[in-house]
Amino acid sequence: MKNEYDYIIVGGGIIGLATAYKLALKCPKKTILILEKEAQLASHQTGNNSGVIHSGIYYTPGSLKAENCINGRNQLISFAKNHNISFEMCGKLIAAFEENEIESGQRVWNILQLRLHQSIIDLKKKVDAAPKDKIFDVDLTYLTSRGNWYYTSWKGDQSKSGGIATNIGVHFYDMLSWIFGEVQENRVHLREKNKAAGYLEFKKARVRWFLSIDEADLPIDIRKNGQRTYRSITVNNEELEFSTGFTELHTDSYREILNGKGFGLKEARQSIEIVHKIRNVELTTNGEKHSLITEK
Repeated sequence: MKNEYDYIIVGGGIIGLATAYKLALKCPKKTILILEKEAQLASHQTGNNSGVIHSGIYYTPGSLKAENCINGRNQLISFAKNHNISFEMCGKLIAAFEENEIESGQRVWNILQLRLHQSIIDLKKKVDAAPKDKIFDVDLTYLTSRGNWYYTSWKGDQSKSGGIATNIGVHFYDMLSWIFGEVQENRVHLREKNKAAGYLEFKKARVRWFLSIDEADLPIDIRKNGQRTYRSITVNNEELEFSTGFTELHTDSYREILNGKGFGLKEARQSIEIVHKIRNVELTTNGEKHSLITEK
């Protein structure tokens, strides 16, 4: 080992590694040494975080914190793309009580980004134009593999995160509510730490849904291609094109909020009520089931 370096960084966590990375880019001819007491890098907080790409929504618009967070978000996405690191713009839903809005005099905005996806907008128009008594048959499948970080983070603790119906399903329940109206029935057939399935009946649709973060549930061809996520929504046996168009939905959501046109608490309420019931309702074997639960 050399005895002299231009830069020595103590700590191989996210701060130390990010600092070394930026130094290497700015000063490619300089030598850098990272000192880490553990046997591997990122062994503590860095390796046990929730895996969320933060977007600055919690900070005052225009503040240094907000600008720094947004800048970091853009750099992280660019880094992931350049190094073929898989990531997913799965969205975030932020909600509070309406009473707090009234008391504070401030709006509470919610990130309901699927309402901005063109395929979803087109589907809603189709449903709205259909006869009022028409009932649509829908199958929703969302499979997205998660690593060990998920189970060791707060997301793996259902008492803190609400389980996968909340973590990865709430945006789909909001989408379904927006398109098909009020929920009439909510049955749960499967509820485990890494998967859940059930049946939702809305005013205009019967929905069989299946969510999973278990890699083994991914279709074989998806796994062979190295993909970690599979989405499928069929409406009356017709597949909805839903594979792309997610990258800018967060940015579009924030733009709408800054223009005073975002989604408030009223819009988010039904999806929150749906996931609350999914977490607490008694499991049943009755009713229509998703094909993946039928096969098990």
